[in-house]
Amino acid sequence: MPNLLDRGCLVWGFLCLLLALFGSTSGPAQQPGERTFEEVKDEAIKRAENGMYPLIGLDPADVREAFSSLTSMNNDEWAASFSRVADRYMAEAKEGLASLFVRTLARPGVAREEGGLCEGP
Repeated sequence: MPNLLDRGCLVWGFLCLLLALFGSTSGPAQQPGERTFEEVKDEAIKRAENGMYPLIGLDPADVREAFSSLTSMNNDEWAASFSRVADRYMAEAKEGLASLFVRTLARPGVAREEGGLCEGP
């Protein structure tokens, strides 16, 4: 049985340790770099077209419209661009609520009917 405190054994052990720590031929695992704006844009549109997370349920035309005014990865620019698309839906929703109000609550005679918003004379 070899003497573990022998100088030759210690040297070989130390060399094996160095080889294990630093001798890898592939080097450290490389982190993927950040995607370019064009890569992000293409991936987002692809995900919207295929109903993939996180763009499930978004209209691909809306995603293309939002990206059409973007030129960089700037957060404020993205917020403004996607908000412009969302504002169109907000306006449609408000218009729909106004129409609903006119058709139901402001209908002649509703106020006078029993159980209406207010009882008339």
